[in-house]
Amino acid sequence: MTPLLRCTLLLVTLLAVPICVIEQSVAGLSPEVPRPRQINPIALGNTDSLGSGNRLKCGYVKDMKYAPPPTKAPDGANRVAVEEPLNRCGGARTVDGRFAVAILPSSGFSQTLAEYPTFLIYMPFTSVQEGIFSLSTSPNSYPYYQARAQLTGNRGIIRFQLPSSAPNLVAGKKYFWQFRFSAVTNESENQLLVIRGQIQRINASATLQNQLAIAAPRQKAAIYANNGIWQDALTTLAQLKCANPGDQGIASDWSSLLQQVELKELAMEPIIGVTVQPDKKITTKKTPNSTGPGPTSCPLYLK
Repeated sequence: MTPLLRCTLLLVTLLAVPICVIEQSVAGLSPEVPRPRQINPIALGNTDSLGSGNRLKCGYVKDMKYAPPPTKAPDGANRVAVEEPLNRCGGARTVDGRFAVAILPSSGFSQTLAEYPTFLIYMPFTSVQEGIFSLSTSPNSYPYYQARAQLTGNRGIIRFQLPSSAPNLVAGKKYFWQFRFSAVTNESENQLLVIRGQIQRINASATLQNQLAIAAPRQKAAIYANNGIWQDALTTLAQLKCANPGDQGIASDWSSLLQQVELKELAMEPIIGVTVQPDKKITTKKTPNSTGPGPTSCPLYLK
């Protein structure tokens, strides 16, 4: 062994011993310094483009990925406006070939945590001044709640919330909703059209409640989508989009969500808030389990 190598080994030995002694001494005389808590992300996702405001306190926001609940598509739902009563296949179009369509998955079914959810419908018919919204417990039962929505006559996605004066949605129950209106179409100057959907209110699990409690609004939208709660994911993003029209991240999330239900072409359409007023012709005191005589004509539905 050369003298240089011996010196090197000796130096390493002398340096290593004190370090070990110091570490043992500190461990024995001082309280242990807490290590940083390991963060378990709520989900893995690419957050580089989300900005500093999109980090959760305990992880990162999920990707805007809608996971449909394992529920059979309901009979009696059609997200595209069709003639009422339906006597042909396909939806009614505007003169320039556009359809009115509820912003829903193609099944026409959605879930919500809200007692008074918000509904969004793309309305391309500028001739429509009023629409009638109703709730019932089955496709052919008499509606237990009905309200009138005053439209602006502008093309875009109309947004309205079930008023607090209406009977609240009960957790675990499914409801059928309808939106009827008359419009000038490519076939008629006064055609009665209807959109039908089904909505279910559910309860949030303890885990979901904890995730939502620490999430900013944009993260909440992603969490709703990941858990199959379409109506709340859509509503949250719509609110953010209206409040932050120049935010490219929110616009990207909005476009991504609509693309997943084959409605990406509507991503650039304006969102128009409208109000609804209870229809005096129908009582709101009926319970959701009550049924009336049924519609005057038994409607058929698109599958």
